[in-house]
Amino acid sequence: LGRDARWRTAAWAVEGAGIFWLGLRQQRPMARAFALLLQLGSALTFLSQLSDGEGSLLDGVPLGALLLGVALLFSFYQLHKAPPEQVSPWERKGVPVLACLGLTFLYLLAPLFFFTEGTTISWALAGLITLFVGLRLPSRTFVFTAMAVQWLGGVLFLVAAPLFTEDLRPLAHGGFWTPLILGLAGLVGAWHVQFSKPATAFDGLTLQRLSQALLVWGAGWWALAWVSEVLRFAPPSLQAPLLLAVVALSVA
Repeated sequence: LGRDARWRTAAWAVEGAGIFWLGLRQQRPMARAFALLLQLGSALTFLSQLSDGEGSLLDGVPLGALLLGVALLFSFYQLHKAPPEQVSPWERKGVPVLACLGLTFLYLLAPLFFFTEGTTISWALAGLITLFVGLRLPSRTFVFTAMAVQWLGGVLFLVAAPLFTEDLRPLAHGGFWTPLILGLAGLVGAWHVQFSKPATAFDGLTLQRLSQALLVWGAGWWALAWVSEVLRFAPPSLQAPLLLAVVALSVA
């Protein structure tokens, strides 16, 4: 009662994580259920306070998003590593939900700080980190969420980024680096998935398809970055040789 809604979410998130940890150690399902409801309430309260930002895409309290994400992922990790006999079946079904919600609130930090291009770059890098962590845990939810946030970043860039602006310098603007980083994140992710050892949470076919999807996704953004830069700044007489050089270097 002594805090407004912006700081209440942070307090509830931390309290919910602590109660869940105690409830798991003391084998108290009702305490764990209350902790999850408390975290869900803090998440809904935080989302209800979001609005269009003036200095960023969204206006909100970054500390609330950070603590919500950490608290939800802490609860997810406690359930993920807990022996099956210590948790209820309904809690096992909620593990993917906790992972998705926790990652979502961490991803919200980008639009709370940046505009379109900064958010897209942050989501590309965050998706790559999430992919590495998901393969290490292992967690299918982390892996598919990593792909989803990269795709969301690409859609955001295509819909909201200013693609054609004046007074740009070659290789020194966000319209080039944003798709380039999207492409690099996809290609590095495809490489890592291709050479990772399948865990019990995955099968070889799933990882192979993920690697192929990331390869196509990354190659598309890589090509878009270089082709648009050549067509935008190079004189017409040099566009064909430069495009051939880009293709040759990319294949190499």
